[in-house]
Amino acid sequence: MSKRRRGIAAMIAATLVVFAAIGTAAPAAAAAAGPAALAATGADVMPWLIAGGVALLAGLAAVLVGVVRRRRS
Repeated sequence: MSKRRRGIAAMIAATLVVFAAIGTAAPAAAAAAGPAALAATGADVMPWLIAGGVALLAGLAAVLVGVVRRRRS
């Protein structure tokens, strides 16, 4: 496997780990909180912010890889 493919595979694996952590952390945190004095209004946007940040970093990495490849060829 080429160095580039290993890097892409590592990026994908890291992204999947982050998404798995987001999916399992939210219900456990809500159950552990117990009864609240006020009703929960609004949405929990933290998983979306994390996923967006990961997607942004993956996009920046892809652009950087493209620029480096064009300069070397």
